[in-house]
Amino acid sequence: MTGSIRKRLYTILEKEPRREDAVSRFINVFLLYLIWINLAVVILSMIIDIRGSAALIINYFETFSIIIFTIEYLIRIWVDPYKPPALVSKNAFLSKLPPYVRYIFSPLGIIDFLAILPFYLPLVFPIDLRILRVLRMFRLLRVLKLGRYDKSVKMLSKVLDNVLMGIANIIEFRDKESGEHVKRTQLYVKVLIDYLIDTESVYADELRRLQPDIIVKSMALHDVGKIAIPDRILQKPARLDPDEYEIMKTHAARGKDIINELGDVKTTIYLKYCEDISYSHHERWDGKGYPQGLKGNQIPLSARLAALADVYDALVCVRAYKPALPYDEAIRIIAEGRGTHFDPIMTDALIAIQDQFKEIAESYK
Repeated sequence: MTGSIRKRLYTILEKEPRREDAVSRFINVFLLYLIWINLAVVILSMIIDIRGSAALIINYFETFSIIIFTIEYLIRIWVDPYKPPALVSKNAFLSKLPPYVRYIFSPLGIIDFLAILPFYLPLVFPIDLRILRVLRMFRLLRVLKLGRYDKSVKMLSKVLDNVLMGIANIIEFRDKESGEHVKRTQLYVKVLIDYLIDTESVYADELRRLQPDIIVKSMALHDVGKIAIPDRILQKPARLDPDEYEIMKTHAARGKDIINELGDVKTTIYLKYCEDISYSHHERWDGKGYPQGLKGNQIPLSARLAALADVYDALVCVRAYKPALPYDEAIRIIAEGRGTHFDPIMTDALIAIQDQFKEIAESYK
């Protein structure tokens, strides 16, 4: 119950375009107008000496605003379970607390708290109202500025996402696969992550820290290395012979090289996940995968998720060298790979939500 409430509030306050609805729009427009009206009141009160009933109305309005902005601040802290590690306190004692609690004690969390403090100062200290109004005005302007910045970042992020999806689809078309393969694998990973978090699996806290939305986006380039594979191998309408298979296996390492050419993977989390997924999604839990032969938890968590999504899609969809398998047969094969090919916990999760996987596969054929 708590998890569903948090998801709903997260959807509303974070304004996710694909999931935005009437309630989300109403709440966000309401908050925006409340900020603008507060800003107008602050400026007006600095110009005109407001007294009598008008001053009383303004006091009531400001009290109402204090309550609304405080509730918004507290809800934003509570509903966002995906705070990145850099934004939460690393104190040894606080590290045992949930990320949204640690965020309060981090530098940015303290700044956010100080941002609403001007609303409360007159309740505790006899501060000159003119000083208070200036502080409040800066707070309101800061919120509006951050709102515009956030919108700009989201627009830029959307452009980047579209570019990466374009690259991914070019690769898939060259491989004679439908461009829907990218969408399906991204959605598989998303529902898998949601399930692992919602059920508080052993990976729940780690997934929250890893920013799941970026993991999902990074799935677009999981096969980017195939651009370096010759057409005679990539488009062969039959199973590859041993020599051809060895060449095909190089796409993992080539993918890593290509992503490293795009930017610094050490400082860009997006590219870091792209590198982990493209380089390691063919590793196996038992250490018999490629290209490094990583075993168990040595394999990046994002790559373990990608491995399940990629194999499931390969099983249930038509390929040049094979027909599509029935969904039940695909699940049986994946279950057999539990603890050998795939992470056991993730395998159990996929089996538990296999109907969602089937629905995605049917919706994006």
